[in-house]
Amino acid sequence: MGDRDDGSNSKGTQPVPLVRYGQNNYNIPGDPYGLKTAHSGNVAHLEDMSRVHKFPKFDPDTFTLADEQWASSMSVFLSGLRASIMNATLDHYNDVMIMRDTQTERAVDLTHEGMTVRVAVLKDVLFSDAASYVNAERAKTTEMKTEAAMARIDPEIGRSVENFMMAEVINSGNAPGMPKYRVTPKRPNGGDNKGAWYKQMRIETNKAFWLDHDREGRNRLRDAAKSPEPGTQATIETIIKEDRSHSQDSFYQYHRDSAAAEATDPVVYERIAKDVFVVFDREGNLVLCSVSKLFQRLFGGAMLDKVVDATKQWAGFALLPQPNTQRLMVDELMRRQHPELDMELATNPQELEERAMCIVHYGTWAQQGHTNPEFVHLTPDTRLIMGWTERRSRAELLEEVFPHFKVGVLGLSSEVARFVMRHLAPKEYQDCLETFRGLPKPKRMAVSRPNWATLFVLGINSFTQRHHDQNDIKNGLVSLIPMGNYTGGDLFFPQLGARLEYQPGGCVTFRGRELDHFVGDWKGYRIFVAVTNYQPVRNWVNRRLGKAPALSTDPGQQSDGQAWSSREIDDDEEDEDAEGEDEYVICVEPALDPEEPPEGMWSARELHGPGDWSSGRDASSSNSGGSAGSGGGENQAGGDDATSKRSSDAVFSGVVKRSKMGQGLTYTPVLFRLSGVLFRAPFWLLGFAFVKSSRPHPNWTLWQTLCNHLARVSLDVRSKTETPQRLSLEPGKEKDRFKVIEPARSEFYRGPLSGGAVLPEPIGGTWYPKPQLGDPLTGLDPSAHVVLHVHGGAFVIGDGRTDDMDFLCSSLVRSGGAAAVFCPQYRLSCRPGRAPFPAALQDTLTSYLYLVRALGIPAEQITVSGDSAGGNLVIAFLRYLAAFAEADDAEELRIPLPRNAVLVSPWVDPGAALGSDTYVTGNPHYGTDFLPLSFIRWGAAAYVGDAASPSDPYIRALGNPFATPVPIFVNVGAAEMLEVDIAPWVEEMRSLPGNSVEVNYEADAPHDTLLLGEMLGWVDSAQVVAAKIGVFIRERALGTRPALLVNGSLAVPNGRDVVPIANQLLAAPFVIRIATKDWHPADHISFAANHEGKRPYADFVKIVNPYNAAETEESRLWPVHCVQGTRGAELIPELNVGQVDKIIEKGTDSRVEMYSPFYDPFESPRVYDSGLAAILREHRVTDVYVVGLAADYCVKSAAVDAAKEGFRAYVVEEGTRAVDATAWPACRKSIEEAGAKVVRMQDSEVSRLVAASKVVETA
Repeated sequence: MGDRDDGSNSKGTQPVPLVRYGQNNYNIPGDPYGLKTAHSGNVAHLEDMSRVHKFPKFDPDTFTLADEQWASSMSVFLSGLRASIMNATLDHYNDVMIMRDTQTERAVDLTHEGMTVRVAVLKDVLFSDAASYVNAERAKTTEMKTEAAMARIDPEIGRSVENFMMAEVINSGNAPGMPKYRVTPKRPNGGDNKGAWYKQMRIETNKAFWLDHDREGRNRLRDAAKSPEPGTQATIETIIKEDRSHSQDSFYQYHRDSAAAEATDPVVYERIAKDVFVVFDREGNLVLCSVSKLFQRLFGGAMLDKVVDATKQWAGFALLPQPNTQRLMVDELMRRQHPELDMELATNPQELEERAMCIVHYGTWAQQGHTNPEFVHLTPDTRLIMGWTERRSRAELLEEVFPHFKVGVLGLSSEVARFVMRHLAPKEYQDCLETFRGLPKPKRMAVSRPNWATLFVLGINSFTQRHHDQNDIKNGLVSLIPMGNYTGGDLFFPQLGARLEYQPGGCVTFRGRELDHFVGDWKGYRIFVAVTNYQPVRNWVNRRLGKAPALSTDPGQQSDGQAWSSREIDDDEEDEDAEGEDEYVICVEPALDPEEPPEGMWSARELHGPGDWSSGRDASSSNSGGSAGSGGGENQAGGDDATSKRSSDAVFSGVVKRSKMGQGLTYTPVLFRLSGVLFRAPFWLLGFAFVKSSRPHPNWTLWQTLCNHLARVSLDVRSKTETPQRLSLEPGKEKDRFKVIEPARSEFYRGPLSGGAVLPEPIGGTWYPKPQLGDPLTGLDPSAHVVLHVHGGAFVIGDGRTDDMDFLCSSLVRSGGAAAVFCPQYRLSCRPGRAPFPAALQDTLTSYLYLVRALGIPAEQITVSGDSAGGNLVIAFLRYLAAFAEADDAEELRIPLPRNAVLVSPWVDPGAALGSDTYVTGNPHYGTDFLPLSFIRWGAAAYVGDAASPSDPYIRALGNPFATPVPIFVNVGAAEMLEVDIAPWVEEMRSLPGNSVEVNYEADAPHDTLLLGEMLGWVDSAQVVAAKIGVFIRERALGTRPALLVNGSLAVPNGRDVVPIANQLLAAPFVIRIATKDWHPADHISFAANHEGKRPYADFVKIVNPYNAAETEESRLWPVHCVQGTRGAELIPELNVGQVDKIIEKGTDSRVEMYSPFYDPFESPRVYDSGLAAILREHRVTDVYVVGLAADYCVKSAAVDAAKEGFRAYVVEEGTRAVDATAWPACRKSIEEAGAKVVRMQDSEVSRLVAASKVVETA
């Protein structure tokens, strides 16, 4: 007796479980694809592609409200609830009953739309005072009753018993091994991490005390701890001296809360069985809101079922962490109390999937250990960090599954939570919007529009004991949405003494940081999604936006003028000693894979990369039809015979193949360097294979690490010897795919491309594949798209031919939306025949003119792209077109603009490499890129030459932004050195009106994987990049994508005259048609009636930004109009509302005027944003047409802000009327000065749309 609890601890009689906890399970009987790692809480099937194809698909454009009338009515109800309860104006509600009205609380029951409602005001609680929750009498009463209910349960373990048990383990020699600190600049010698060691032992002691002993055994341990043996006592004294970790008896707390939850005499928690339960503090601020079945009411039961199905499938596909933080450590106890959730008792694979128990975090984390962090990053779960398994299936996850999971499961959950936040906590909601927008795009996860939550927590069959979310926004709100099929599981709030029904589809929004909460026992399959924002992330954003004091380490606070960091961090790159008020607990297991790969599980592709790296690569790639080189699966040899014959020498021969060592250079220095490389290569291989911390990036495979290292060495050898590359105008093996191009007329080469010692010359170029084109053009499909790709190579290597460019160009054809790719062989800046700036730029123009003039390919069917140095040339080419394409009156010399531009890892500041070495060696990504200092310095010096300046805008794009109507797509490796320059350049370009720059950050990737993915082991990632380029090209190839904004309504003379024009335009083929309407609360600041003695139209009011008193706006006062819920706020019946795709309500915040349908006029900070700009961008809109009322207010603001947001904006003059008609000419001028354009119905911008609608009607 006393060692185990018979019955509760037994694992049954099954002799061999299908899986075991804490172990890596790779060969699960009956499940050929199944995988459960030591740290995952589920069985994943990453390589079962049938699951990928069966995963539910979600399209946000199809999300519609199940019952718009209910949603509208509920919106009005929730928005007015605060004022009604605080002012005791309840006569307009049904079935009102005062349940309590004391000095501390007022509670009212009522009904609305058939729903039962309870509203409470806590008169002794202020939401911003955390202590007021605890000190309230109801909280004290709940604790007192809980203690009484706990009388029959064991006392907690106590620190003395913990110390005794830990000492016994240490003295027995069974203590776990001592973890080590990572070697960092802070700890260059590493060392023993005793703090982590003691903390882990204390956790394990707590578990052993409660799980491995019955009550009698626990009492014996308590007695033994009172008089330990001398040897044990000595160890206890050492523990007391050294151990600073905290004690947390999670099991005791669980038993204590469970006893209180089920207590009946006395009842501890009041059960609130209402459809709606809302709690306000004494000032009317939201404390808690629970709405039952809100998901079903908004989106329907079928959509909820689909989301649940998607979550279950996700849990059967991706590796997800098991709950293992202290707060969740009772899960092992739960499995004993609920054997139906114990994987070790499962008898078949289906039961294994049903027993998943996971906690997953998606979104943005901050630096661990700091509430005011130096950097933020996406969680490992968001980046799909899944260890060695990711190498095979991550691309499929990203491309086909994860986006649908995000939009469907997380996106719809955020919409449910948004419904409550917008109407009951609008200020907190706006703060969340601002926080999300303040994050750099690579550091935030978008799931809906507009996005507002920075973190989502997904729980599957997880039991979470009593806690508060200490890292949530201070005085902020979190929303919980439960799903699944289960019974029980009520949600308890000890400080409120309340017990809520917590059933599938409901939504509970509450102050998560201040309110303790836990979930009662339940049976079934339970899912929850927590929608939240974290205080450390908000603190970082506030500093970035200048709303909080900067740290000394922040960008701009140091002499080097560095930009804000946007680097990806290692999962364990945190402050290991952080304690006290800055302690930041991450509830996620950072590693989901074993420390070492399972024996025999490495495939040929994992070990040797996707291509054949032997010295006979040319022949094999040409004969295989792309099977090896395309990266489309495992090597055909199956990974055994093919890989066993490869040596490190053979691998290296492939990496340096491009060096062409014999071209005009003596062999001695090269061979000397190569001999050293070959001597060290085996040691690199061993080090990277067995010491994972030696790899430059924790997520890189052994193959990627080795190839990255060898590529750097190869380039370094070539650069230090300046090994040249000879160019030839002979066809070579490209045969008739290779074309020789003569320069165009000299008049085309203007400005920086004219005169001087460098003149245009004939060049060559290679087609991929051979297009069916003649000279001039014959047979090009009007829908086809041609890519002009300018290769990289630091201006000193590369020729655009098959050996170098086949992988990239084939990827653009296969996945990138190109019918054909033409890759010019521009002149290089190295010896022999050195051709510095502007030779390569001249050749880029020559190539483009060859396509549009010699071949007659329409410019709107051409995308100009470039990688690395080629990206620099494309940027310079776009700058040249912006300056000179229309600079000559001669029609024959005008150069049409290409449809799009694509930049892959563009080199935006070559001249910087000519300065201090620290520009490269001090780069935060220097260790994770293959570009050596010698290579980029060689290329920069050769290209700049003797005559040009490194700061020339045609060489240095960074710091020299320019306006261009050509949409630009930029791909940048998150781990490449050039990222630190590309990111600010993108922001510079985006800052100019009219520019459209889209960025894709390639996770964990080094420089230019689209060019070198086959060589460096990044084939899958490169294919994803190519696919994203394809989406960009196809979407832009659709041409102009117009949207229509119909504004209203305000009493304007002859205002209804615009309705026929509006209806005529509503019938035109717009991508989206949006109607906007004022939706004012009765106390809106713009109403003259709300300002004593003020007259509408005649008087003005000074409006102050509620978040920044220094920012003010003078605004005209109006009559009362468009009051929420009144007939006057509705769109006029003459308008063809059936043609409207979306209605946006504006002016909903009583504190500010809002003429624009985009946002209010304040900027520091913005008070309200409707999300219109995001909607237009989601629909890839290029042009915005505005009609409605009034021309000098709402219409003007809409057009000006549309132009400000980068759209081409038009006001259709016949479709609007002004309040002051005499002032319209001046108003029109100000609209056009702001970048918009006023047009009439007969103008081409409008007439072509109207004509198109008539064609459709005729058809």
